[in-house]
Amino acid sequence: MHAPMAAEEGPADDRGPEQQVHNNHLHPHHHHPRRNQGGPMNPILAYYHSMPPVTKTYATAVFLTTLALHLDLLHPLTLWLNFWSVWHNYEYWRLITTFLVFDTQFGLNMLFHTWFIIRHSTSLEDGFFRGRVADYLFMWGFMAVLLVGIEFGMAHAGLGYSLSFLAPSLSFGVFYYWSRKHPYVRMNFLFVFDFTAPWLPWVIMAFGFLLGNSPLYDLLGVLVGHLYFYLADVVPLTVGRKILPSLQQNVAL
Repeated sequence: MHAPMAAEEGPADDRGPEQQVHNNHLHPHHHHPRRNQGGPMNPILAYYHSMPPVTKTYATAVFLTTLALHLDLLHPLTLWLNFWSVWHNYEYWRLITTFLVFDTQFGLNMLFHTWFIIRHSTSLEDGFFRGRVADYLFMWGFMAVLLVGIEFGMAHAGLGYSLSFLAPSLSFGVFYYWSRKHPYVRMNFLFVFDFTAPWLPWVIMAFGFLLGNSPLYDLLGVLVGHLYFYLADVVPLTVGRKILPSLQQNVAL
């Protein structure tokens, strides 16, 4: 998942295609910032404070974890998803830290992944999941649990595939769901190709493959993202009732 992109995105998906595309051209990067009421603020800090809570918490955790790795305060071997250490040494934190590491150093790879998840997570949380923090956390947890289960199966099936850190897959799963919730948003790739948002995950995956990157991380993200989309959005329209729990009424915002 290493590709430049330009996107025009809207905050929600409950509008018709004509209105959605029209609004996205008028406000291509509209979110709901929590504006500073004091004096001028550093643009980076202003953007950080404008993030919704789940996205901000995750971005902060990724930054602090990467900083600790960069300064050699932590070693990657203490954070990666090692099931033997989890079960026998009770190192349960590995079930969390596997989702916090995109890279062990600050660099373009880490910065791109962090920007990527912040951009699309903010759009989801401030749009479709606005006022539904519990449901948004459930979506993240659903994908994370599935990824851990898949990794456990691959690690013990003798397939020769094992992913130490699942942050790229979780990020891509959230991004895939964003793309399915914005089916009418027009995208541009490398200023050459124009298409709608649901095609973007596949375009990025193909581009990365041409650059020699393994598509496994992205494929797992698509798998868990599509499963959540199917259960949360497709099944209720088919059977007339929700399969996944709705938790927003239990959260006071």
